[in-house]
Amino acid sequence: MTTNTLPLILKAEPVPRARFGPMRTTTPNVAVVYATGTGEITNFTGQPMTWTEHLYTRYRTRYEVDVSDHRRIVELRSTPLPSRGDVYFFEATVDVGFRVTDPTEVVRRNVRDGLVVVYNHLINVFRTITRGFAIEESAAAESAINNDPTWLRPLPVGITIYSCHTRLTPDAKARGYLHAKTEASREVEVKAAQHRVHAQDAHFDNALAGIRQDGSLARQAAELDALGGRELDARRILMLHLARHPEDTERALDLLLRHEHAQLERAEVRDRRAMELFQFMADRDLVQAVDLDRFRDHAMGRIAGASLPPQQALSAAPVGWQPTSAPPAPAQSAYAPAPPDVVTGQVVPRANALMPVYLVVDESTVAGQYLGNLNDGIRSLHTTLARNPEVADAVRLSVLGYSDDVVARMELELIRDGSRCPWFAARGASRYGTAFQALLDRIPRDVESLKAQQQSVHRPVVFFLSGARPDDDDWTTPYRQLVDRAQMRYAPNIVACGVGDAPAELIGRIATRAEFAFVAVTGTQVTTSIGQYWEFLERSVLDSGRALVSGTPELRIVPPEGFRMVNDLV
Repeated sequence: MTTNTLPLILKAEPVPRARFGPMRTTTPNVAVVYATGTGEITNFTGQPMTWTEHLYTRYRTRYEVDVSDHRRIVELRSTPLPSRGDVYFFEATVDVGFRVTDPTEVVRRNVRDGLVVVYNHLINVFRTITRGFAIEESAAAESAINNDPTWLRPLPVGITIYSCHTRLTPDAKARGYLHAKTEASREVEVKAAQHRVHAQDAHFDNALAGIRQDGSLARQAAELDALGGRELDARRILMLHLARHPEDTERALDLLLRHEHAQLERAEVRDRRAMELFQFMADRDLVQAVDLDRFRDHAMGRIAGASLPPQQALSAAPVGWQPTSAPPAPAQSAYAPAPPDVVTGQVVPRANALMPVYLVVDESTVAGQYLGNLNDGIRSLHTTLARNPEVADAVRLSVLGYSDDVVARMELELIRDGSRCPWFAARGASRYGTAFQALLDRIPRDVESLKAQQQSVHRPVVFFLSGARPDDDDWTTPYRQLVDRAQMRYAPNIVACGVGDAPAELIGRIATRAEFAFVAVTGTQVTTSIGQYWEFLERSVLDSGRALVSGTPELRIVPPEGFRMVNDLV
């Protein structure tokens, strides 16, 4: 709070013992106060002493005190008013009117500057009131101040405030917080609306699935009714399966032949042992002549049943129902190797190694004005990876937002359809050091965890996006520790991009290679540059992931459209 001074004691002079000639008069807005040598003070209600009073006076000093009305407008910026919790503050603009109502008290207390007295009084009263309100309640706090009669009471120094009107607004930091809170609330509302749509779609899908399942169960029940009480052996089950899936004929016949060949072998062993037992019993006269025919018929029946050709069972079609058969497809060998993974009907090759990718994004209040573009970009990247499972299988993505501190919007994880999409929020100042310290803490832990799950993990890559000049000067210390491969075993490759107020010189220092440092072309709208950055990021992650899957690991960075390499600006 910077103000001018307002002297209330306009003049102080000794009182002469004798005065000749006309006596000095005073203006209506000036009160005259006299003081004795012992400190007694008297106000002659604005009238000067007469010649006789001067001659015999016991007063030693004469004071002229300003008793006129004063009106001032002041902005309380250097002494903001605290909100509830003393975390965020209000800025106040005060229109105040006051006057001296007791000039003797002004002289007695030697009040030289009226503004200091009035402003300090108002600040003390206002602070007590605003501490009862949250930063979101500036209107209510303003009304409480303007309707509070406390400031109307005469001050002990002889000054009375006759009017006061105050306007309150949150300060810059509080406005950033309120903006981020509003954006987050809107994001929640949007997600809630999207959730209702998705829930309704899921309800419809479940209803259709139930209808299909009821139809399938009805068809199965009809098939069982048509079969009656027939025994379902391996041949009949295969016959039913091939009626629906004729493309499996070659594999099914091969398996059936193997099964029946094994049955024949078991039957031969069983018959041989039966003959050995019969021979043993005959040699010892344990078998009578009358039993020979029964043993013979039993043995021949077993041999005939076991030697029934499988083609006979497969030549007949099932009776009593006609299933809908699909057109035959090319047969697949029974010993063909199975695909490594199948997602939605497509063969997805497995990557032999993983690439940890860290997306580090500026969430300071300066970059917060582009919050919508940042959130649109991360949603697009998340959707792209979910729709490309062959790339997502090779990539583990972590999303970190940095300002005064770092918030992990998404820990290092595999992106799949249905996984949670991260989002950003504007807050605080831009501090590079917090981002590099967080990477220094996280990367070794994450890589060791991945190595415990898979044999090969490639060097991590960090995509660093800045939209503001950093507020910290000591960020280079954690940065050097992070990229020092002699000390940091898993030191990452860093691709740095700058938009808006991000300084090109610092972006060039952050990137681990000259061809990894880019800044937006001068004159380009920041929103346009952010959109081009996300397109570049999607392309870089997809290309690098496909290179891993193909067995030729390579970090593929093509300069983003609308950006220039920092080296080209020198």
